[in-house]
Amino acid sequence: MLPNGLDSRLNITATQFIDANKGYLTGYVTLGSINRGYLYKTFDAGQTWTQVNDLLGADVNKIQMVDASIGYAVCNGGIVLKTTDGGMNWDMLTTLPKVAREVNLVDLRFTSASSGVIIGDSKGVIISTTNGGASFSVGTAITANNYSAITYLEGATANYYFIVGKNTANEGVLLRSAAASLTSFAAFTTTVTNYSATDINKIRYKDATTAYAVGDDGMLYTTTNNGTTWTALNTGQAFDILDSYFKTLGATGEGIAILKNGSANEIWKTNTGGTSWTQLNTNSFNLITPYKEAGSDVKLLGVGNSGRVERVLMTTWPFGTINISPTGASATNLHACATVKYNNGTDKYFAAVAGTSNTLFYCYNIEAVNPAWQQVTLAGVVVPAGQYIKRIILQEFTSNNTLSGVLTLSNGRVYYVRATDFNTTPVFSSGPFLAPFNGTENFADLVNLKSEIPPTTYTSHNEVYGYNKTTSYLVRFTLSSSSFTNTATNVSSSFAANNVNTLAVVPDGTNRNVQLGTVSGKLRRAIHTYNTITTTISSTNLLTVKLLPLRDIEARNTSNILAVGDNGTMISSSNADVTNVASIATLELENDHTFNINTTNLYTKSGTTFWMYGSDNGKLNKIVSTVGNVVTSSEFTLPGSMSSINDLKSDANGNAVWVGNGGIQQTSSDLTVVNPVITQHGTINSGLNYKGVTLKPTTTDTYIAASGGQMYLYGTGYSMKVNNLFLYKLNDVNFYDAPNGYVVGESGIYRSTTNSSLSWNVIPLFTTVLLCFLQKQYT
Repeated sequence: MLPNGLDSRLNITATQFIDANKGYLTGYVTLGSINRGYLYKTFDAGQTWTQVNDLLGADVNKIQMVDASIGYAVCNGGIVLKTTDGGMNWDMLTTLPKVAREVNLVDLRFTSASSGVIIGDSKGVIISTTNGGASFSVGTAITANNYSAITYLEGATANYYFIVGKNTANEGVLLRSAAASLTSFAAFTTTVTNYSATDINKIRYKDATTAYAVGDDGMLYTTTNNGTTWTALNTGQAFDILDSYFKTLGATGEGIAILKNGSANEIWKTNTGGTSWTQLNTNSFNLITPYKEAGSDVKLLGVGNSGRVERVLMTTWPFGTINISPTGASATNLHACATVKYNNGTDKYFAAVAGTSNTLFYCYNIEAVNPAWQQVTLAGVVVPAGQYIKRIILQEFTSNNTLSGVLTLSNGRVYYVRATDFNTTPVFSSGPFLAPFNGTENFADLVNLKSEIPPTTYTSHNEVYGYNKTTSYLVRFTLSSSSFTNTATNVSSSFAANNVNTLAVVPDGTNRNVQLGTVSGKLRRAIHTYNTITTTISSTNLLTVKLLPLRDIEARNTSNILAVGDNGTMISSSNADVTNVASIATLELENDHTFNINTTNLYTKSGTTFWMYGSDNGKLNKIVSTVGNVVTSSEFTLPGSMSSINDLKSDANGNAVWVGNGGIQQTSSDLTVVNPVITQHGTINSGLNYKGVTLKPTTTDTYIAASGGQMYLYGTGYSMKVNNLFLYKLNDVNFYDAPNGYVVGESGIYRSTTNSSLSWNVIPLFTTVLLCFLQKQYT
């Protein structure tokens, strides 16, 4: 008779005592063709034993109950679990191919109790079974792909599996199986594109119709038709391009740029139109701005950290720089620079630089070998700790010797700056703009219509434009020598471009063409009619570059699929079941977003159907309408606080469940009403992240896959942790001191603990093989 606490069916394989009372025991129980590994511990010299749980050790990522009895779950470390008793006991499948045990398995889709496909997060792993896990086949895939989600489409003409993820270039991938196949996969279409995730950092015009934009990951785009279309150029750089200026465009175009090289922002140069670059200056810079553009004689200022100011000479290739830093500015990181041509437009240049304080450094002879810098404190300009003056726009008025300007801080606040007796002994005044802001404004960038392109072109325009992210209005500041005011004007209706990072403006008759570049890599075009205050803004995404990483995909009994991913990505197809289809649409959320959409689901209740999606900002939304490619969505008001929604499911009766970080689960039985009842269930373990959820057919129960190798069951009026997640046969146990130990078993099982068996970690298969080799060699 076995001691108290041990299963009567147990086959004991090993024991170890670490002192007179505390010990461990391994064994297994055979149930038909299944061997369940057991580990027990004792504290009373073996008189009583307690089963050790949580031996799984690996995160449970996704879970699917196929019917009321049979379900599957996939885990990190190449582990697949199966239940045949409605989820009370889960057993490790041991028939997986070697390649599947070398990756984390992240999603699954079973179409019956016996047939399904499982995917991994690296090495392009796709495996399938048609006999309930008794054996698996390896599917065709692209070796480098990292997959994230799989779905199954029961189409009108044929049935397909779809898989989404990303490749090593961080581009989204979308695969479709051959019709009715579990093993043959290929790229669904080679023409899928989506808006780039890389930030657009600066847009500049060269003339009334030609402009260029630069951004992260070596991004460089050009337009010759005022932003109607853009062309992407291969810069050959992985660096982020923070700012740039091109003297000429084209295959032999000459330009410079600030490239982010590690912790430094260095000036680089090109004479190949941006397709190749060489380093010009290794100091750290934040902004470059032209001050002289007279034919081939082009000069710029670059400002940077530690009070650095460089004159950049672009007169003849290969260019060069000269240090002209202000004395006393070394303690200030300079981010802003402005120049004006003064004295009735003669060849004299005034320059001002500023940064991490409200001190403005200025000089009248920026062309001199050693410019005579002066400094002034801008009274009324408040630069909080950690903030800086980000942009300055200045304009001289020769009729009454006045200099006026606008500046913005890195926190988005805007201020005016003004100097009277500009040409003799300047008297500076400055302060905040009042209406329509009153301290609530948020500007990322400002642009001067006069100096946006060569300043001799538009000498009469004294306008400064910006986009106020607080109100979503395009704003005009009018600089004046005679009727100065510290107010600005909203010159647009509200339009959604909330992540604007930079903008550029040029006049076109009575219109102003506005180009806006966003943090999430979108280029937008707005048309503002100058003489009309109630302006209509045409805001459209104009640039498609690459498919962003995709995180989830869903289809349900139609020819439609919806895939979601990084930076609010949505792509869809309305005829995904058509053989050799190459049609997929890029959808755009109505508002710009930088959050990632983790999960999507098609919700149906009493004849009402809509797509839902959950994001890594803890928001749950439904798609209300799609006009063209623009998606209008509505956010549900959720109880409590969920930092990220990781999985979302619903059934044909309208029961919906979603789970997220912090051990949070929320449910609703009807999301079609105006104010749906949403219930947040009490957490069993708030230290865990809920990663996957499944609704158990014919019941109201939900099973939840969690981090830490754990699983939970929620039912009507109860919740519990599922402890019976069994490994295969365990063969041995070894503790080398009280907290640190190992268990080993068949099918590559190797687990370690550092806290006296309270929790366990997976030792990967290749490490297991190496340790076994070393043990064999040296013991």
